Amino acid sequence: MQAAFVVVVIVLVGLVAYLTYLRNKKRREAFAAWAGGRGWTYVAEDNSVIGRFDGTPFGRGDHQRAHNVVTGMRDGRPIVAFDYSYQTHSTDSNGNRTTTTHRYNVMSIGLPAHLPTLEVCRESVLNKVGRALGFRDIEFENEEFNRRFNISCKDRKFASDVLHPRMMQWLLDNEGPGWRMDRADLVCWDSGRISPEVVDRQLGYLDAIADQVPRFVWQDRGAQ
Repeated sequence: MQAAFVVVVIVLVGLVAYLTYLRNKKRREAFAAWAGGRGWTYVAEDNSVIGRFDGTPFGRGDHQRAHNVVTGMRDGRPIVAFDYSYQTHSTDSNGNRTTTTHRYNVMSIGLPAHLPTLEVCRESVLNKVGRALGFRDIEFENEEFNRRFNISCKDRKFASDVLHPRMMQWLLDNEGPGWRMDRADLVCWDSGRISPEVVDRQLGYLDAIADQVPRFVWQDRGAQ
């Protein structure tokens, strides 16, 4: 009886694994067809893109992977989009080890000049705790913006130049993911996996941000 139960479990595990394989294969094929239709390149896995970016959500955990990597040009800007995952581990009081896989969708568009690192994220519980303990991010005259966003940038003037009043109001009015100017990339990230709809939405969000950066910011850093 016990042997029969083991066999059933093995068969069920194998079936689940096979169905998962078929689902992922179908998803990869759909992505490849969608990307090809736009003249973009699709690769099922390319971990080299991970080293291109710093900051959230990178540099954490282990087994860092980039799947469903899409690259190409969109409205004159180079783009990258991919599924990103990494693992963290914890051990309880009984010595039992648990592994958690964290998944994000990541997009980026190329910028015409290298810029200082500027990160803009929605205010989180952790940020609020930090404020209560006396840790402060950059704050602006717009109090609602200060309450809803956490800003990180070593160059305060640059942050003020980019986050001008119209930009702050636009960010307040348009829900979107966390984003960061990182050298010559404008990158955003959100929980969950990419899809054609997510790629279009997030890249459109990044385009809108880049389009609102004042011209003098680009000129000051040698952009043509």
